[in-house]
Amino acid sequence: AVRIGNATTEVKDLETRVLAVQRSALEMGSSSTELHKREDEMQAALAAAIGGDASTVEGRVDRVQATLRSYYAEAAPGILDPIVASKLHNSFLRTTERTEALTQALAEQAVL
Repeated sequence: AVRIGNATTEVKDLETRVLAVQRSALEMGSSSTELHKREDEMQAALAAAIGGDASTVEGRVDRVQATLRSYYAEAAPGILDPIVASKLHNSFLRTTERTEALTQALAEQAVL
């Protein structure tokens, strides 16, 4: 009778452990679902902030650089007022530096 009592206790203890593992697995599953949902929300927010697909940042950087070069080309021959041209030129230089820094950061991230 003692052996049966001990076996019953061990089975109940094992059952408690199995239930705990099952509960933990269910919690992890729901956490994973919540994590994916949050990731999707963040991707949507990023896409809304930069416009378009967040995975095409390098293509967007190239388009920005091309647009800036176009603006610079318009300013160079004196089409614009000299003050506006000067401000545009300075803005172009600042933006070019930022764009190059972003491109470098993306390249470094791709390497990692």
